[in-house]
Amino acid sequence: MLVPITHSSHLTSGHFTTKRGETETPAPLVIRRVFIDDRALRHWFGVLHGLARVTVKASLLPPDRMSEDRPFRMALGELLQAALSDAAPAPVYLRQWPVASWPPPLRHAAIELVGKSLADILPFAHLWIGTRGVYTPTHSDDEDNLLIQIHGRKRVLIWPPSTRDGKGPPIGAEQDYPHLSVCLGAGDLLYLPKDWAHEVTALDGAVSLNFWHPLVGKKIGRFPLIGRTTP
Repeated sequence: MLVPITHSSHLTSGHFTTKRGETETPAPLVIRRVFIDDRALRHWFGVLHGLARVTVKASLLPPDRMSEDRPFRMALGELLQAALSDAAPAPVYLRQWPVASWPPPLRHAAIELVGKSLADILPFAHLWIGTRGVYTPTHSDDEDNLLIQIHGRKRVLIWPPSTRDGKGPPIGAEQDYPHLSVCLGAGDLLYLPKDWAHEVTALDGAVSLNFWHPLVGKKIGRFPLIGRTTP
């Protein structure tokens, strides 16, 4: 089922209606409860756990958002355990692991995971695994973005392209600018058009896939083909 993204109560639709020439800029959409096939999901996680000894480049996030991350290498199995058990002593994040770097078994399992609707843009996929509290600071993308939440919850704050000419709100003043707020749970998808500034925070240990690609927006009507839609 396609539903408009939820507005904060103080917003009006005018905040999110912008035009470039004669073309209206698309707005973000959340697609709720489009669950990826359970069998494919179990198989994909099984492959992930089977790659437990593969080392990945993760980041240890500082307690404040002004300091720099500390990159380090860790075993994928250790990271998964920390994220899925939601009991990590400090926020650890595997950001933007590109599909080209995945071991072949994981790439093959992902084809079944995303289904025919997204198989042709799978080479543009990235995997995100993090513990509770990890975040991506406010930024905007140059391509349309599709975020698929696989495990756990994430909160996404979103600002329209008109906010400071697409640069997003100043650090520390985010709440002073009109914005959208959405909580994504397992099985939810977020379509985020390019130039919309956004900030992402994991409310639980979380696993996500995302795609940056100009075709993402054209595939919205086909998303129910990914898996089964629940009431």
